[in-house]
Amino acid sequence: VGPVEDTLVTELAHDEVLVGVLGSRALAATPDVLGHVARAVVTTSRRPLIVVPPDSTPLTGSDQRFLVPLDGRSRTSRAVSPLLAELIQPMGTIVPLHVFDTENVPMLISSSQDQAVLADEFAALHLGPAVPVTIRPRLRIGEPVHEILEAIRRDEVDAVVIGWSQHLDPGRATVIRALLADGRVPVVLQPVDAASPDDIASP
Repeated sequence: VGPVEDTLVTELAHDEVLVGVLGSRALAATPDVLGHVARAVVTTSRRPLIVVPPDSTPLTGSDQRFLVPLDGRSRTSRAVSPLLAELIQPMGTIVPLHVFDTENVPMLISSSQDQAVLADEFAALHLGPAVPVTIRPRLRIGEPVHEILEAIRRDEVDAVVIGWSQHLDPGRATVIRALLADGRVPVVLQPVDAASPDDIASP
């Protein structure tokens, strides 16, 4: 008994709960794809949450494809890797993605061989042995929102798994907002701890 938001967050905190599932709304009905209850839960609960668009295909079976954008920060990798190993990998194929912005492009990325080496290093550093990766991480250069949305189409993924800071204030979480507004596939939101001084992005 009590506010719906508080009740849901309390229930999600129980040890036997691995993940929560929430529905989003059609943008035609409202400019905010998350209702006030869903918004309160995703910004408060520390459990992974699957946000399901109204017309998406259910995630069933063990042949799903999961796009996993990683920002190259150790705190994101630490948060997402256990979820991938315990819940996501048994459900299908992990498709890692890292987007370099134009100001932080590694020197050795001009040839396909260089990209393969860099991708393997990225997988070893940010996914590790606990997460079997059968697809070499995709490395892209550009604007993260555009590249991630394009990867959803190009790789025909069934869902996106992404770490986030749980802030939906104006100017924050632009990638998360874009993914939820896009509405093509479910989005698995994994809370990430606050940044530490030694948390430096690295490929």
